Amino acid sequence: MQLADHFRELVDALSDLIARHLKLAQVELKEDVRAIGIDVGKLAAFVPLVLIGYLLLCVAAALFLNRYMGADLAFLLVGAFNLGVGGLGILLAVRKLKSRQVMNDTRAEIESTAIALSTERQ
Repeated sequence: MQLADHFRELVDALSDLIARHLKLAQVELKEDVRAIGIDVGKLAAFVPLVLIGYLLLCVAAALFLNRYMGADLAFLLVGAFNLGVGGLGILLAVRKLKSRQVMNDTRAEIESTAIALSTERQ
C-alpha cells in the first residue's frame, strides 16, 4: 500500500468516527430533551392544584393568626414565611438544574477518542 492509500483510509476512518460521535450526540440530546420535557410536563400539570391548595392554606393560617394579632400582621407573617421558603426552594431547584449534565456519553466518547488518538501518535 502506498502512503496515499493509508492517508485515504485514515481520513475515511476519522470521518466515520466523527459521524458516529455526531450521531451519538444527536441520540443522546433527543433522550435528554425528552426526559426534561416529561418532567416539565408533570410540573405544569400539578402546579395549579398545588397553588390553589397552598393559597387556601395560607388564608386559613392568616385567619387563624388573626385571632391573636391584627389581620395585617397575620397576613404579613404568612407572606414573609412564604417568600422565605419559596426563595429557598427556587434556589435549590436552580442549583439542581445547573448541576444536570447533558450528553455525558458523548463527552466520554470524545474524551476517550482524544486520548486514544494522542497515545497512538506518541
